[in-house]
Amino acid sequence: MLKEIYMRTHPRESIRASIIGANEVFLPIVSSTLVLVALFTVVFFMEGIAARFFSSFGVVVSTGVLVSTFVALTLTPHCSKFLKTKKESIEYLMASIGDSISLKTLQKMIEWSLSEKKKVLSYAGLVVAYLLSALPN
Repeated sequence: MLKEIYMRTHPRESIRASIIGANEVFLPIVSSTLVLVALFTVVFFMEGIAARFFSSFGVVVSTGVLVSTFVALTLTPHCSKFLKTKKESIEYLMASIGDSISLKTLQKMIEWSLSEKKKVLSYAGLVVAYLLSALPN
């Protein structure tokens, strides 16, 4: 929900963006909620020994999913109008710096792995051999 709203947030249009984002994800949220509630409601009506253990589980999960859906469809769009745009957000700046650092590190690791194929394969072989020796008999 927040992703859809945040992607459409422009200055002075946050309320409109929250309405559009909420409308786009309404059907998937409601349909997945109905499926989960139907599944776990069946657990509530089970009989026998399994019912003693799992009936409360079905009630708790169904209630949790319903409350979560209620929050996702009402409170989240309402509070999303307070989201800042990307340019206003210091978190966005910090995340973009962190992403670029981790991408550079990942690129260096991949380049090293591709240039040192024999070392990588021998390390992988050692790890597999160790894991196989650590398995219980």
